[in-house]
Amino acid sequence: MRFLGFLNQRNAARKSAAKTAKDSGRSSYLINDSSPFAITEAFRSLKMAISVSMAKENDGLGQSFLCTSSYPAEGKTTVAANTALMLAQSNVKVVLVDTDLRAGRISKYFKIPQTPGLSDYLSGHASLSDVLVQTSLNPNLYVICRGTHTARPYELLADHVFADLNEKLKKDFSYVLYDSPPVGLVSDALAVAPVADGTFLVTRYEHSYQSEIRSTVEALRFVKANILGIVVNDFRPDRLAKKSSHYTQYYYSYYSGDKQEKNNPAERADEKKATLK
Repeated sequence: MRFLGFLNQRNAARKSAAKTAKDSGRSSYLINDSSPFAITEAFRSLKMAISVSMAKENDGLGQSFLCTSSYPAEGKTTVAANTALMLAQSNVKVVLVDTDLRAGRISKYFKIPQTPGLSDYLSGHASLSDVLVQTSLNPNLYVICRGTHTARPYELLADHVFADLNEKLKKDFSYVLYDSPPVGLVSDALAVAPVADGTFLVTRYEHSYQSEIRSTVEALRFVKANILGIVVNDFRPDRLAKKSSHYTQYYYSYYSGDKQEKNNPAERADEKKATLK
């Protein structure tokens, strides 16, 4: 199992996103051209880690991944949605599937109808073309929402129909990304994990407990999931930079666009003279 990296969330960006989310829904959590440098770069690093985490097979099929967590409020769905968006920017076809048939929120992120969706397909009430939706944010990204509420979500996901769907999607998409309920609450993710080629676990900085993470890893291993690693969400490097060297502070602020400090002493002297005048 590998450590896949940190996902940076700076305070100002998080507060702004939370405020906007009240008015426009979960779509405000998706990365875009105006997203802070740290957040975009973190998802770019995660994309790289996922794309190289498994050897490419020469069978013409794509790869499927499960994104899960131990408990709610760890940012799992936000990570899954933004990872799918970032993968789609590489000019490959990606599909994001909401396997949380109880309370999935992918439809709110992309502002598309909840139904028909995955539960309708698995129960035989809709075709794949009925539930597969191309997003407006990126033509390479497709979404399958959770669908109509069902009283037997685990049974639908554990059925061979879901495994067959995974193979179908891998024929048409380079990446298939499943967002699931937290492992610590319900068993649904344990039905998806053995089907996916790889699983990565989302935790939250200063929020997730080691005991919960350990229990989740043990449960995933029990069902023989291929655990690729752990993603730490809500990590803020700007706090570390304040405690580190001047070079670290300069490096972080320069590349994040917060501060364009002059490298040349002569330029700084000229700027000081101009200010005095």
